Amino acid sequence: MNAIKPTPPSHRPFWVVAHRGVRTDAHLQRMAPENTLPAFQEAARQNAAIELDVMSTADNRVIVHHDNLTGRIFALPGEPKTIAETPWAELRNAQLNPAGHEASVARMLNNTGEYQTPEAFRAVRIPELQDVLTALPTTHLFVEIKPNTIHESTLTENTLNIIRAHQAQERVTLISFDPRCLRMAKQVAPELKTALNCTIPERWQNNVPFLWLFTHLYIKNWLKADGIQPDYDSATPALIQQGKAAGLQVVPWVSGQTREEEAAAFPRLIASGVDGLITNAVDLLNEALQTVQTRPPNAPDV
Repeated sequence: MNAIKPTPPSHRPFWVVAHRGVRTDAHLQRMAPENTLPAFQEAARQNAAIELDVMSTADNRVIVHHDNLTGRIFALPGEPKTIAETPWAELRNAQLNPAGHEASVARMLNNTGEYQTPEAFRAVRIPELQDVLTALPTTHLFVEIKPNTIHESTLTENTLNIIRAHQAQERVTLISFDPRCLRMAKQVAPELKTALNCTIPERWQNNVPFLWLFTHLYIKNWLKADGIQPDYDSATPALIQQGKAAGLQVVPWVSGQTREEEAAAFPRLIASGVDGLITNAVDLLNEALQTVQTRPPNAPDV
């Protein structure tokens, strides 16, 4: 359970991971919708890796979408529909909901009513995972499996088949909050890197014996995972140290806050020795990394 000394940032590679893509341009004027090709292409342009969400349609197509229901970002006529119960023939025609997209932008920028969706983005549609792999042949993807009770057993298998069909195993890290998905992935495709998303209750966040069991025995030995991706609050120095000591790549996510709040978290996490960060503020993270002279964010080995 010995703690390890963090490697100085200037001597280690660092993952800059765009949460659902890069949704902002340099002037915060063109905000691409989350989990769409424009957002992913902007991330690639900025040399960032990409975190994205996948789920199954009713006919087992693997699409890139976060919510279980339509409506917030992409909408169909009538009431919101459950993604898992809707065929791809319908979902591929779901149209961007400008109000929902603009509300998402407002949360990131901590303002209201100051942004309107550019006309160019109104034609954007939900992509399939295979579309993203084809469009971005060299960008590293952190693909989050979001299973549901209907397609629990097939989503991971179908996702793995698509990744293999594109020969993308070296540039994909499979991530999930569901340990069953990661365990299955390692059994079926041991060459693929995996990482567990997690939120740790506050009372355990600094309990070193628990964190040793969690990182060494559960994640590394039982799940056979290669990394751990805790939320910001869970990413305590104790967890980071134990994760690193277990040989895990530690890439916390700080998304879900305003850009300024995310940026305020960067110095502590970088200094703690994390291997990267998942953020909505890629530009601000790159600025923070330049301040500490971290190596440029080219995708390192997991």
